[in-house]
Amino acid sequence: MTATSIAIQHRPPFMIRLLTPLIRLLLRSPLHGAVSKRVMLLTFTGRKSGQQFSTPVGYAQIDERTILTGSYNRWWRNLRGSAPVTLRLRGQDRRAIGEPITDDDGLLAAYRSIAAASPAYAKDLTKGGGPRLSGSDEGDRAEIERARGEGYVAVRFRLA
Repeated sequence: MTATSIAIQHRPPFMIRLLTPLIRLLLRSPLHGAVSKRVMLLTFTGRKSGQQFSTPVGYAQIDERTILTGSYNRWWRNLRGSAPVTLRLRGQDRRAIGEPITDDDGLLAAYRSIAAASPAYAKDLTKGGGPRLSGSDEGDRAEIERARGEGYVAVRFRLA
């Protein structure tokens, strides 16, 4: 896959800049139900700047304390070393610890868990260039390696 095709698969930056404030506002409003079953608002502190950031992210709830998200954006770097975050999850603020998953075995397990818990979210990830898992161990490992090479990671959030 060429760098050009990667850029085409991901949402254009102008769309992200346009939609992010609207989704952020919607997730904080009483009308959050329109999107909060598939999107949450992640709030974290920048490691270098100390500034607080809020970004909408898709998610899969694995169990009552575990949330997984996949991403190719760089915000996850602020969560290295198990960082505290706030998740606006289905209309409620929840404290959590965010842990990036970057190794192949961890990514394979995470993306398989996402696919099992939320097939719709897994499909959204693949549309954006994320791993396309087939159920074949060898094929899935190759796909995880490809996606990781393109910058995809997973982040595990453990709710307090």
